[in-house]
Amino acid sequence: MARFSFKRKRLSFSEMTNRVPAAVDPLDFLGAGRTGSRDAFAQIHGAVHGALSEVERSISSLFERLRPDGNISDRMVLEANAELRTELARANTFADVKRDEMLISMSSKLESLFIQRLVVAPEEEPPVRRWTALGDRAIRRDLPMVSEPNHSNLDVSPNDRKKRLNKWKGETDEYLETVCLNHVGEVINGLLEELNEYSASWTDLIVDLRRLSSSGGRLFQEVTDAESWSFDSDDPTVKNLLTGEQAQDIAMRILSRFQLGNQDLVDIADMVHESLAGKPVYGTNRVDALELQELLARATAQKIRSTVSIDT
Repeated sequence: MARFSFKRKRLSFSEMTNRVPAAVDPLDFLGAGRTGSRDAFAQIHGAVHGALSEVERSISSLFERLRPDGNISDRMVLEANAELRTELARANTFADVKRDEMLISMSSKLESLFIQRLVVAPEEEPPVRRWTALGDRAIRRDLPMVSEPNHSNLDVSPNDRKKRLNKWKGETDEYLETVCLNHVGEVINGLLEELNEYSASWTDLIVDLRRLSSSGGRLFQEVTDAESWSFDSDDPTVKNLLTGEQAQDIAMRILSRFQLGNQDLVDIADMVHESLAGKPVYGTNRVDALELQELLARATAQKIRSTVSIDT
């Protein structure tokens, strides 16, 4: 019977350099588009990978100085080991910074998406399911060992030195990609936590908004009560100039001319976000449903005033 052996493929930072995308905004998949989990993972991976590119260049330069056909001294090897340890530490620091930066930006983007969806699709489920499969790829890996060769290990024939340098470079390459993927996993775990809070808050908020709308309110009465739109006056020149039904008809005509585009939604979300002054729209300490409803109404009205031209 034939016997097969499956050798684990070594992670390679350098191999991924030309495979991962270099997105300007690695979190743009959190917008109103239809980006799935596969592309989302690639964008997060590309962002963390890009943060380590400077370290990769420095390490490549280090190994160039130890080329197989050149002279080598004990001091050169000691300095190379020390420099490599510094670069590996820098890789962890750079990855930490990028992770934290993305987690902060992620929260802001999800808040904007939350507000936009309230305007255009409050009856729909939050569009977060397509990203839940990311959790399967958030795997924590142990950092591999990276050798610390001494002078005697490298003061050998050019051919042997080349083999040993390639082994050392391979270990370093795997280390960098492991650091990269571990931080990608941390970003994904942070995203999944945010999405859980997003979904729970969305469900609670929609229930609250439906309750508020069914019981009526000032805005509800102003829109639905024709008497609130009456322009009756004792002055015969303006008496019954505009009835409630006519005013409502004009209001509907204005709204029908106002077609919400993507940028309009972003602008409305930004206005609401600015008015909240740091108070979140989802999560445990989120804004009250009534306050959010009022802020949304004001922001939408302001956008209409700045967008729709009224013929006079």
